[in-house]
Amino acid sequence: MSDNSIQNLFKSGITREQYLKQHQEVTSKGGDFAENSIFGKTMSGSAGNIFDAVDTNKDGKLDDNELALLSAKGKDDDTTVLSDKDVTAVYDEIQAAQQQQQSFASDADFQTNFNNIMNGFIQNSSVSSQLRSEYSSKSFELNNLEREIAQNKKDIKAKEQEKADKEQQIKQKEDEINSAQQELEQLQKEPEKNKSAISEKQTQISSLNSEVASLKTEVSNIDKEITALNNKLSSNQDKQLTLQDEIQELEQQIANADRAVQQSMTSFYGSSQYTSSFSNNNNKNHPSMDGLAAEGLEYDSSAGSRLAQDTASHATGFEGHCARFVSNALERAGLSNGQRANATDMDTVLDNNRNFRAVKVSSQEELRNMPAGCIVVYERGAAGYNRTYGHIEVTLGNGHAASDGVTRNMRYSDNMTVYVPVKQKTA
Repeated sequence: MSDNSIQNLFKSGITREQYLKQHQEVTSKGGDFAENSIFGKTMSGSAGNIFDAVDTNKDGKLDDNELALLSAKGKDDDTTVLSDKDVTAVYDEIQAAQQQQQSFASDADFQTNFNNIMNGFIQNSSVSSQLRSEYSSKSFELNNLEREIAQNKKDIKAKEQEKADKEQQIKQKEDEINSAQQELEQLQKEPEKNKSAISEKQTQISSLNSEVASLKTEVSNIDKEITALNNKLSSNQDKQLTLQDEIQELEQQIANADRAVQQSMTSFYGSSQYTSSFSNNNNKNHPSMDGLAAEGLEYDSSAGSRLAQDTASHATGFEGHCARFVSNALERAGLSNGQRANATDMDTVLDNNRNFRAVKVSSQEELRNMPAGCIVVYERGAAGYNRTYGHIEVTLGNGHAASDGVTRNMRYSDNMTVYVPVKQKTA
């Protein structure tokens, strides 16, 4: 699905009713919609919730400010153009809140703590989005200003060359006047004989003087233009410095807002309330475990809980370092064999690790029900992950998984391998 369809759906002035009608028209036609498209199976059913999340002032229609915040959600290269990534970011936020509320609705104290954290998360995310929108606008303004400054300098250079050309013409005319003046003086020695020639020479000198006067007027006007251009250049350069300072300040504010977002989530995922939700997961009867008994092995709940708790508590946010974070967690949990690799190559590392065994997982539901501490290794490009390095994550036993960040949306793929922490089976 092209971004044009997204931009046609999310446009200024569209009401919720118009939005849902247009969404229905697109989806009813069918098609091969991308997994991260609002028209795809995963997100389509949440179209109304997505509109409500984007409609921050709750007036039932979208405006330019709301769309600007939306276009900055996905943190892609162009924060001024709406894309599937931006809509997916809103969907992920909705799913995160819903899944967390479902997971912990029974625990009133935890629910209060969760709500406080999520409110801070949403507030800081909103601040971050607003700052990114402002940053994008300021950057666009700075780019235009820098182009104008370059044109100012070009115009000044052209005018200075024009002035130099005029001054050269004045010098040439003045040389001609001096030469004509000398000729006139010679003619005036015999005025009666050279009466006609004297008159012609005087006319020539007068004409040359007029041309010089005209050229000097042009030079004076060019000087005024150069002065005006220099003033404009100076003003634009002052604006440039101001914008650069504002952009630098925005970059710092964005970094602070992002850090606050991550800190709120890190405090949540590292909390004892959260880790207790999976630390006692002991699902030894999961279908994937059936093959372990033949090897005299069983799921090691102690090791799994230890690895899951460590991975979740050290997550800082997805930045492309999943393999490093999982490898670090394995070492801290005492489950590493000393080997490391990129995410997609960690299957080889884990095949050689006696603390883990590969098991067969056949569906999304089975994946989400895996006990704590299992490691999921995705091949290159599997489930939409990185086409070069793949992805790796540790299951938390509550339908979530962690690496450098925590995801609430575990992805099933035929091109993945799941490794279970094991120990010798007890009688």
